[in-house]
Order: sequence, then structure tokens, then C-alpha cells
Amino acid sequence: MPDDWPESSRRPLPRVPALRGWRWCVEAFYLFREQPLTMVLFGVVYFILMLGLNLIPLLGGLMVSLLSPILSVGFLVVAGKLAHGQEPELADLFTGFRQGTAALLGIGIWYLVVFCALGIGVALMAVLLGVAPSGEALAQLTPEAQASLMELGLVVLVLALPLMMAYWLAPALVYFEQQSGIEAMRLSLLFAARNWPAFLLYGVVMGSCAVLSIMAFGVGLLLWVPWVLLSLYVCYQDMIGAGPVEMSKVGWVE
Repeated sequence: MPDDWPESSRRPLPRVPALRGWRWCVEAFYLFREQPLTMVLFGVVYFILMLGLNLIPLLGGLMVSLLSPILSVGFLVVAGKLAHGQEPELADLFTGFRQGTAALLGIGIWYLVVFCALGIGVALMAVLLGVAPSGEALAQLTPEAQASLMELGLVVLVLALPLMMAYWLAPALVYFEQQSGIEAMRLSLLFAARNWPAFLLYGVVMGSCAVLSIMAFGVGLLLWVPWVLLSLYVCYQDMIGAGPVEMSKVGWVE
């Protein structure tokens, strides 16, 4: 890591304006456009790795969940280098396999445990409420049943939101601050909850762009994935009170 990167401290988690959620996306785009071809290449490598893991029989999805925090650290390192006018390398993508690996795996494990518990709970709720039709019955649902399924979907979203908030900046906290997996998830959740307007705006922007990327035959995901992973570094800078990414160091002027 560059010597002038902000050091971690025990300072209270800051509050940021709601519009910072938009700026997180914009500043991440500035990092992306510093070396767009390299970022697309890194995105392709990321996709190949994810695809390769998914092809593993039975364990593919499990491996993706476990290794995603490790691979996201690579983009944190790349983003940090771009933010300081340095040249990223392909080897940076694999930094998570060399530093903090156990804690990063812990994030993946905790995510899987909570996700599975959430899935089981929702499935039981659907059965108890009588809104868990078979595949054949889906096409014959009454309007009342459809409404019940939509309500259940909203419940799932509400219950999953804290998990997404906890997962959000946990890899950054493990890598930059050597936190344990569970402590990193706790701090990420607290920061997101403390700044929920900014987090919500950030999520809406990134989510909308993800939908558009998928609609473009999935090709747009080659741009979206590195962009959203670079944004984690920008968000983390606000979390430690370092403020916005300095465009003068990146090499672009607004």
C-alpha cells in the first residue's frame, strides 16, 4: 500500500450527506476512466474466475460466495493505486489470497450462514402462509396469491438489506484495518445504517445501472462490475473520514 494512504483509527463513524451516495458512483467512474481498457480487462478476468468457479459441480455457487470477498480486495488495491496516480498490475487482483485471507473467507462464511438462514425462514413463512405454489401452479396464481407473493418479496428485501449493508465494506475493513470478518461486517453495517440515505441512493444508482447492463445482452456488466468494485474504495474513504477521492492525484479534472 502507498505510504500516504489514510491510516485506520478508532474514530467514530462519520455521517455523510445523502448526495455522497451519488458522488461515490461518480468518483468511482473517474477512477475507471483513468485506465478504462485495463479495468475492462480486469473485469474479464474476474468474470472468467467466477465462471470457472460456477462450473465446479455442486460446490460452484458455494465457492463463488466464499471467494468473492477475496477477489473484491483486488479491486480495492487497484482503486487505491489509481487514486494515487500509480499503475495497477494484474497481480493486484489476487492480493486477497496473500493478505487477510482467513478473515475474508470468514466474511464469505458469515454471509452464507445468514443467507441460508434467511432463505429457510422465508421458505417456512411462505409455506405457513400458503403462498408457496409449485412450479406448475405459478402460471395459475390468483390475483390474491400474486399480491401475497409480492408482499413476501418485499419482506425478503427488507430482511436481506442488513446483510447487504454488513457485506458492503467488510472486505475493505479486513484488508486496510486487519479487522476480523465478523467485526468488519458489524462496522460496515453500522456505517451504512448511520448513512442510510447515501447508501440508498448509491444502491439505487448502482442497481439501475446493473439492470441496464444486463439488458444490453450482459455486455455492460464488463463495465459495471469493475465500476462497482472500484466504488467500494471510494465509499471506504468516507468511512474513515478521508473525504472524497482527490481528482488531482488521479489525473482528471472535473
